[in-house]
Amino acid sequence: MEKLSDGYGLVEAPVWVAGTGLMYSDVLNGGVFCLAPDGRRTTVFKHRRGIGGMSLHENGA
Repeated sequence: MEKLSDGYGLVEAPVWVAGTGLMYSDVLNGGVFCLAPDGRRTTVFKHRRGIGGMSLHENGA
């Protein structure tokens, strides 16, 4: 197993978004993040706690 990133409390809800990367949430510390295929990590939503599940909308959002 390869560590892709660190510094989170409890990572949940991984969703692969084609052309974007791996979206995931940090339930304890809050936030939704994206790990791009090139290794860049970006914040999608800051400090939003309690997100424990994600899915793509039918239009791809």
